[in-house]
Amino acid sequence: MVSLVTLFWRICILRAGPESVPARVWFAVVLLIADIAVALLHHRLTFSEDPEALTMLQALGVGLVNIAIIAAVTRSALSIRKLDERFLATLTALIGTDLMISVLIVVASELSKLMGVSPVIATFLLQAWGIVVWGFIYQRAFNTTLMFGIVIAFGVGIFALFVSLAAVGVLR
Repeated sequence: MVSLVTLFWRICILRAGPESVPARVWFAVVLLIADIAVALLHHRLTFSEDPEALTMLQALGVGLVNIAIIAAVTRSALSIRKLDERFLATLTALIGTDLMISVLIVVASELSKLMGVSPVIATFLLQAWGIVVWGFIYQRAFNTTLMFGIVIAFGVGIFALFVSLAAVGVLR
């Protein structure tokens, strides 16, 4: 367990790439379940008193559609580049690093609330870091530059977010 946390931390600090992640379907599924659980926890802690917020079922739908879109776009792009064999490790690295950063966001948000300050800046900085990390993963997966990897990560993330929000009926 410690070695897996260390592995994903090393990816988050740009010291290891997706090629070092175990490419096993069951492992990706376990990480995905954990990632969605953390996202739902964060949603519950952040929006429990907001009647305008998404329901937990809608939040679950957004999370599932979001990862499905990210997986489909990543798979398609890797296939176009004839790098199909990198898909599972890349997707697992994306999910694992998202899990790590999501946990940090939950912790930072709760600490901010305890200190009586807004968690917006900490959340924004951690989200920006997440985009850089995903850009690094895409850089390694596609054999491109870090800047282009970041552009891919940002584009895929925004596209997936809009599609997932539309899929659960938030955007009309």
